Amino acid sequence: MIASNYKPSSEVNKLNSLDINQEFFLSDDLYEIFKTAFEVSNNTSGIYDITIGSVVNNLGFGPNLFIDKEYVFEPYTLKLSLNDKNKSITKLKDTTIDLSSIAKGYAVDAVSNYLLSKNFNNYLVDIGGEIAANGTSKQGNWIIGIQDPQSIQQKVYFTISNSDKFIAVATSGDYLNYKYIEDKLVTHSIDPRIKESKINNVLSVTVIDEFSTTKADAYATAFNVMSLEESIELSDSLDIKLKILYLNNGKIDIFESKSWQNMTYE
Repeated sequence: MIASNYKPSSEVNKLNSLDINQEFFLSDDLYEIFKTAFEVSNNTSGIYDITIGSVVNNLGFGPNLFIDKEYVFEPYTLKLSLNDKNKSITKLKDTTIDLSSIAKGYAVDAVSNYLLSKNFNNYLVDIGGEIAANGTSKQGNWIIGIQDPQSIQQKVYFTISNSDKFIAVATSGDYLNYKYIEDKLVTHSIDPRIKESKINNVLSVTVIDEFSTTKADAYATAFNVMSLEESIELSDSLDIKLKILYLNNGKIDIFESKSWQNMTYE
C-alpha cells in the first residue's frame, strides 16, 4: 500500500496522480525510500532513475495506470523536490514514479529490523530475490546461491556465505523478465539515457552491502543498465561489492570489483 504501482490507492500512486507543485507529505517509510533513491541517483549520474515509470509502462512492464507522461532524461532534482524538514515531496514536472527497483529491498530491511528488534538474530529474509542474512542457520552460515543466467533449469552459478555477519544481497538481470516485440528483444531493465531497454552485454549483476538491502537493490538496478566499463569505474570509486556476469563471444566472463575481491563472503 506504500510503493506498489499496481494499487491505484497506494501512497506512491496518490503522488503520481497529483498535479505539479502540490506538496505531498510522505509516510516515514516512503520518505526513507526516497532518500536512498535520491542518493543512488546522485551517485550514478541519474542512471538510477525512479521517475522512469512512463517508459516502463509504455514498454509493457507496468500497470498502465499512468502512461501519458513524456519522460525526459535529466537530473532528478529538476523533477522532484524532497523536503527533509517536514518529510514532504513536490513534483516539479509531470512524471510517473516507479519504485519497483528499490521497494523490495526496503521491505527486506523492514522485516530484518523487526526481527532484530525482537531479538531474533538468526534469519534469512528473501523478497523477490532481494536477500538479507544474519547469524546462522541450523547447518551453519547462510549460503546464498546466485543463478546461472544462461540456465533454464535455474542452476546455481556461484554462492555467497554471510560468514555469521549481516549481509544484504541483491541481484539484477533480464533472464527472467523479457519479451519480443516485432522480433526485437525488450527487457524490463530500462536505460533512461535512451528511453529503451538497456543495450549491453551484462547478463547478471550481484551487489553485496553490509548494512542496507535498500541500497543494494537500487545499485544492482543501476549496474545492470550500465556498460561494463561504467560499472568498473563506479563500483571501485564507491567501494561497492559488485560481481558481474557478462557475455563475451558466447561465453560468460566475470568481473569483480576491488571491494568484492577483498571480501570473505564466498
